[in-house]
Amino acid sequence: MKSKVWLAVPAVFLLVLFSEQASSEWGEERTWADVAGKLSVTAELEEVRGNIVLLRCQEGRQIQLPLDKFCAEDSQFLTQKTAENLIAERHSPPV
Repeated sequence: MKSKVWLAVPAVFLLVLFSEQASSEWGEERTWADVAGKLSVTAELEEVRGNIVLLRCQEGRQIQLPLDKFCAEDSQFLTQKTAENLIAERHSPPV
């Protein structure tokens, strides 16, 4: 019985490692601000679909906002993350 448990340990470790890497790339919790600097929200980046950004708040509520509503710093962050994701997709082997 002990040998079966020890065989599962590396698999669980790898699963946790890869899920942490995926969440740290897109699921970074940060404070997002609007162009005017009047509104802000703490949320995780879920996805960018064209010009629409999907954020998930701590309580689980999803927010959809156009890219042009974010402050310059957040727009730059989103552009960089989107470009990194496209490069990673192009260089990953087909499944």
